[in-house]
Amino acid sequence: MTVTVGQSDELANATESTDIAVSVAGVDGDAVGVSIVVSDSNNNSTAPINATLSQVAGVWTAAPDVSALSAGQLTVTATVTDD
Repeated sequence: MTVTVGQSDELANATESTDIAVSVAGVDGDAVGVSIVVSDSNNNSTAPINATLSQVAGVWTAAPDVSALSAGQLTVTATVTDD
């Protein structure tokens, strides 16, 4: 499984913080869901959001709002629910 933040979103400012693109590839075909959480260095995190299966087989996408998180490096965690 590979989690990717859109290249144009790897360095975002406050204006862009509500429009971040995250994709998760290499997910088993029988997965029934993917949940994304983004956290900052102060242990704040977004609420889990459900990713959507895209037209590309096995790729799930989400657009988390990270505006409430502290500036700096963020960590993206993906959880897959298998059938």
